[in-house]
Amino acid sequence: MGKRILCIGDSNTWGYIPGSGERYEKNVRWAGKLAQILGENYEVIEEGMNGRTTAFTDKIEPGTSALDYLYPCLISQFPLDYIIVMLGTNDTKTRYGVNTVEIGYGLDEVLLKIEETCRRKCQTPEKIVIAPANLYPKKDWIEFAAESAQKAGGLTEEYRSIAALHHAEFLSAREVLGAECIGCDGIHFTEAGHRKLAEAVAFIIRNNERHR
Repeated sequence: MGKRILCIGDSNTWGYIPGSGERYEKNVRWAGKLAQILGENYEVIEEGMNGRTTAFTDKIEPGTSALDYLYPCLISQFPLDYIIVMLGTNDTKTRYGVNTVEIGYGLDEVLLKIEETCRRKCQTPEKIVIAPANLYPKKDWIEFAAESAQKAGGLTEEYRSIAALHHAEFLSAREVLGAECIGCDGIHFTEAGHRKLAEAVAFIIRNNERHR
């Protein structure tokens, strides 16, 4: 069996096309690109959902909390060699009313749940945490605001510290993806953004494999 990689994320992992809301083809989405780059000895499992948060939910979008979904998700996908978590953008929505530190608490709980589940099933996957990319405020935003963009920007250092506490590899989408990689809605990745993120993740995985 080849190496198995689980990618847990939101609409940017699902492959939301900015402007249309349709879904990019598999070979365009960053997880699909990652599979292409790494080759046949790796299986990349996409687990993206529009609206997904670290740990927050409400009656408008029930079921969005990754924390609530993790156990069945992990159990159904074991064995795993890598678990990649890219969440936090939706946590900045105005209705959740949480700050960067509280979003960090959500990520911390997600990683704790991953570790607990892996221990119970004798799994030892490597963890990779990806902090969100920048958000670019638009006049027609409804769920997000300028404050959301400020929160998203602050998550890089918040997540970097939490990843270190959990002995996880860390990648900042904000540092990898420039403004040209974010689409017309100010939130979702362009095709170039998906490609660049896949390349950055592949570099981490290959580097990890070389040093084992």
